[in-house]
Amino acid sequence: MDTDRPKTPQIDEHQLAIDKLTYALNIIEMECEQEDDPIIREKLRKHASSIKLQLAQIIT
Repeated sequence: MDTDRPKTPQIDEHQLAIDKLTYALNIIEMECEQEDDPIIREKLRKHASSIKLQLAQIIT
């Protein structure tokens, strides 16, 4: 038995996917501030927020 070896933490693939998606949506929200067209900027912000809300509803 390898009792001296520390256990490697297990990474939950679903949590990793959620974290990556949340990160991508946060980047979209931040980068949309640099969009010159106010209509496109607002649509990007709206869609990113909507997806984040749907994601939150799924995981809770």
